[in-house]
Amino acid sequence: MSGRLPVLVPGHGLLVFLATLSGLCGIAYEVLLGRVLHNVLGDHFTVSSAVLLAFMAGLGVGALVARRWWRHLWLIELAIGGYALLFPGISSLVGGLLRSGGEGALWPLLLGAMVVFPPAFLIGCGIPLFAGYLARLSPRWAFQRVYGFYNLGAAVTVLVVEFWLIRRLGLTASLWAMASVNFVTAWILRRRFAEVAALPLPAPAATGGWRLEERVSLIVASFASAIFQSLALKLSDFLLGPFREGFALVLAVVLGGLGAGSFLAARYRLAFGHFLLLAVVGLLWLFAAYQPVVQLHAALYPLAEAYPPLGHVALKLATLVALMGVPAVAFGGLVPALISSREEVVGESGELLFLSSLANAAGFLAMVGYLHLHFDYGAILLGVGQLVLLAWLLALGLTVGRVLLAGALGGLLWFHLGHDWQEKRLYFGHTVHRSLETLDQATKRFVRYLPFKGRRDVVAITTSEGRGSRFFFNGYESIPLSDTTEVMVGVLSAMLTPPGEDRALVLGLGTGKTASGVNLLLGETDVVEINPVIIGMQPYLAGYNLDLLGQKGVRLHDADATVFVRQCRRPYPLIVNTVTTPLYFSAAKLYTRDFLEDVRSCLTRDGVYMTWMDYRVGEVGAAIMLKTLGEVFPHAWLAAMNGEYFLLFASATPLALHRPGLVAASPPLMDYFMRRDGVLPEWIPYALIHPDPVGYVRDREVVVNTLDRPVLEFALAEGEGGKGFLRFVRWLATTGARGEMARILGSATAWDPGVRHHFLEGQLGDDADLVVADRAALEKEGVDWRRVKGEIALAAEREMAERLRDAFGWRRWGKRMVAMNQCGEALPELERVLAAHPGDKALLHQAGICRARLGDLDGGVGYLRRALLKSPFDDDILFWLGAMELQAGEVEEGMVHLERAWRREGNRRRLGE
Repeated sequence: MSGRLPVLVPGHGLLVFLATLSGLCGIAYEVLLGRVLHNVLGDHFTVSSAVLLAFMAGLGVGALVARRWWRHLWLIELAIGGYALLFPGISSLVGGLLRSGGEGALWPLLLGAMVVFPPAFLIGCGIPLFAGYLARLSPRWAFQRVYGFYNLGAAVTVLVVEFWLIRRLGLTASLWAMASVNFVTAWILRRRFAEVAALPLPAPAATGGWRLEERVSLIVASFASAIFQSLALKLSDFLLGPFREGFALVLAVVLGGLGAGSFLAARYRLAFGHFLLLAVVGLLWLFAAYQPVVQLHAALYPLAEAYPPLGHVALKLATLVALMGVPAVAFGGLVPALISSREEVVGESGELLFLSSLANAAGFLAMVGYLHLHFDYGAILLGVGQLVLLAWLLALGLTVGRVLLAGALGGLLWFHLGHDWQEKRLYFGHTVHRSLETLDQATKRFVRYLPFKGRRDVVAITTSEGRGSRFFFNGYESIPLSDTTEVMVGVLSAMLTPPGEDRALVLGLGTGKTASGVNLLLGETDVVEINPVIIGMQPYLAGYNLDLLGQKGVRLHDADATVFVRQCRRPYPLIVNTVTTPLYFSAAKLYTRDFLEDVRSCLTRDGVYMTWMDYRVGEVGAAIMLKTLGEVFPHAWLAAMNGEYFLLFASATPLALHRPGLVAASPPLMDYFMRRDGVLPEWIPYALIHPDPVGYVRDREVVVNTLDRPVLEFALAEGEGGKGFLRFVRWLATTGARGEMARILGSATAWDPGVRHHFLEGQLGDDADLVVADRAALEKEGVDWRRVKGEIALAAEREMAERLRDAFGWRRWGKRMVAMNQCGEALPELERVLAAHPGDKALLHQAGICRARLGDLDGGVGYLRRALLKSPFDDDILFWLGAMELQAGEVEEGMVHLERAWRREGNRRRLGE
């Protein structure tokens, strides 16, 4: 049997439908296999890169050799489904091999590549073979139709998989569902298209039908396309947030562009050069439209927030399409445009797809290996445009007109880079894009950023007026660097560590402050950080983290926390999870039952595990986290770091405050808390507020979070913003835990209800539900909490001043005494300290006010004049000195100082009064 069947043979529509099904399965596997494999091997950069590159290589090689499998398309579909069916077992085998292979990076890299390549190879065979079959039935634009429907189906599927399928079925069941689609496709191919498969394939042309220049042009353009796609992922992180679903949204836009470009090539017969010019136009649009689109996104966000989660998803997808849709379509039309006049599509499309896939892989390597490390994103975008113009000139040849046009377009790209692009806007943090007001405020107050770039990540120290310096990671702006909370987390965790071996494991390095608090007390700490950039920037954070790298006993590990714990070689008495909130990246894996079981295996018999949650997880997220924790650990306590940030301590044995006085043995920590936070270290245990937080979900139907069914990740994606978390906080305030915590803490330290209230009010705020409930309990006990609070605060200030043994503590004590108008008691102490520190302007200021209040105006003026010499532009000193001089009859001098104070805007309202 030879020749081609009649053009309109029934079945060509069914074949296109089957190609679409094959495409949706292929992209579903890219998402699902990647998720399963990352659960086993971790999300470390080397593993992720190996998996991605192996998938690209598999697709390319499969396309290149597809013609050899002409008669067996049905068998390929069957094999893809079979591999998916077996993949959960394969991944378990890989996990076992990983545990036996040591801690090196090469072994997981090889395992990931070996496991991903086979299905990618089989999937890569699909497009050329489906296009070849369709060409036998309906040859007109066969490849374009297959390629278009294949990728459009894939674009829809990646959204369905991410936002529906996994959430309903879990990973394993989703794999099996996709496998069943492959099996049905294989059965139909075998039953309905055996006659097509039996037709012989013509021998491929010796040259493939394209000029060398066209091949080189495709390679250059595909290289640029991969860089653009990588860049799109980063821009999505910065603008929309570093959520795991961001990858699916960007991938959907890219795949949709591939499909749309294919149909444009067929419908309007656009040539290869047309698509290259369209790509340049799209990049110009991205430069020019970025800021207006971002502002439109901010304006629409409140409306989208009213319809979660679909409103959020729709707005994010629309924003990405508006910014990146045109380049995506242009890059998607390159291969279809080159093959538009070919009738024999199997070998020819296979060759083009092979070249494109390998160039994509090279572009990805160039991006992560060099470009991302050394260039700003605007410069990279400019480079993509220049590469596309080079590809256009290579494809069409050099003429004066083309060179001039390329030069003009390149000049426009340079113009927009300098005129429209502002790199600093990427470092605002994604949360500012939730309203025009917050975006405008961020624009006005942002001062500078200091970036540290890795192969795929960006960490920065950002500074804004009124907000200080903050830790920025891939679009997520964390807490202020000056905040002491993270150190307190480490200190409180160490206090609960059972006596004996003083060693700990800290998961997540971040600013290094938590690890520092742990290590200064225990002396031997392993710190696991998945991002080498964060490890490399630690010297810049030494002033915030008590010089973590200079401490003895600290060992840093560049690894994935889940894999490190699974491979635990020696149990720890304390494991601290300080990885970023589960709302971002893949951090939700550290809240699965699977991971918690690994943690329990890595703890000593009475070891303690600390994890955390904040208001952003919402009521549903909190319930899932607590239920999952309770499934593994029978004992748990909860501590409050502030009104929105809570710690969970868990153990297989009853918890206890084993070492309440531990901080007293660490002068650096004593000094740190008193100077930076005004907190006596012995107060820190009062952060423990509830002995049984799991009781919140004990009688409720809550789904446990697992790696196979990561319900926490999806609950957070659907309920971003922490709605409902207040109910959990109110439950904490009303469950009567105060008495139980008094009994527990009272057995280990001196329980003082007044001190506890003072500490909680300072940490949580005076209107926090927990503080209000504690205040009501004190009133019920007949305690005058207002008087007690003042006495405790004053006594604490004096205690800290005496412990610090320098002027700093006395300044704070003096300020409080002056505010309370207790100058008779304060002045002798202030003058005593001034004798040792005669140039301290704050002490001079306070002593001057007290002298005046006690009737010695001349003495007060003398002290304030000495203070003014130390700080000539201090508003308060100018104001007080001017007022005292007027009272003392020195009108001319007083008016001069008051006028100087008046010029300082901060004093105008006060002087006007």
